Amino acid sequence: IAAAIKDVHLQEDGTYLVDGGANIRVLNRTLSWNLPTDGPKTLNGLITEHLESIPTPATSLRIGDYTIEVLHTTDNAVKTARITPPGKVKREA
Repeated sequence: IAAAIKDVHLQEDGTYLVDGGANIRVLNRTLSWNLPTDGPKTLNGLITEHLESIPTPATSLRIGDYTIEVLHTTDNAVKTARITPPGKVKREA
């Protein structure tokens, strides 16, 4: 499924690595997710609006039933984040 979006990479633990520029509506439609679509159009925008600041790597937050961990930032934006969808528990390596 995730192969349909070049900005998304399914991990063995059931989480997804997602580019900060990924369109939220496309993520929702392709992955059957339910991230909020009433504000920002990109994952980066959603994260920064939720936190009301530019996050640093290792920042974790919950938006609805989704756990999001910021992995990389660049130029005051989220470059890559790990998303744990509802019903998935991230297993420690």
